[in-house]
Amino acid sequence: MKGALPSLAVLLIQGSGISNAAVIAELELNDTLATAQNVGGSFSIGPNSDIGSHFGIDPSVTPWVSITSSGGNSFDYYTFATTSPGRISIDIDYGMPDVDTMIGLWVETAVPGTYQLLGALDDGNLVQSSGLVPLDPGSVHDWDPSIYFDGLLPAGNYVVGVGEFYSDFFNTGMDGNPLDETNTYTLQITVENVSSISTIPEPFSLGGVGALMVSGLFFRCRPCRSKRLS
Repeated sequence: MKGALPSLAVLLIQGSGISNAAVIAELELNDTLATAQNVGGSFSIGPNSDIGSHFGIDPSVTPWVSITSSGGNSFDYYTFATTSPGRISIDIDYGMPDVDTMIGLWVETAVPGTYQLLGALDDGNLVQSSGLVPLDPGSVHDWDPSIYFDGLLPAGNYVVGVGEFYSDFFNTGMDGNPLDETNTYTLQITVENVSSISTIPEPFSLGGVGALMVSGLFFRCRPCRSKRLS
């Protein structure tokens, strides 16, 4: 992540379930809410087997973007805009066993440059209205978190944040444990009514390439905050 590319890098994700789509690379400096990387022009509609089955989302209908990151001793933030009310999901894939991530979602308030934290999660796959669901396709461990905000969120400017366990989440951003220099993960974001989308070309084979806060409540899956892999 250090030595950011001068423009958005496009690459194919190694070993993922995306059979025929391009993904984008995380670019520094995107370490704060104010400097979040704008991914709003990179949403697509088309096949992505790492998206949807655990939340009932169809990637051929709902716009999505996949972002690969490789650490950088910092928190990562990504921003996009929506044009009308809709649902949003944020999902970490291929983080474990390399990194135990935490994720959050913010929306910009009526005061430009200030944000409200809508939700944050450490572990598991969470549907906002109904609770935990089974592991999603791109995750090999339930420490790869994902949240589906299945209520209609208002049109606005949104920011997704990624940190490492254990981090705290506030309206002003994350604090605690930033990602290490060599940590890698893929962030999947799906957004109804995102401001700009494109359609993935006809399929082709790539072979081998390939705690929620709502109304002031913070959701945590595990009461014990100390983790050890078995």
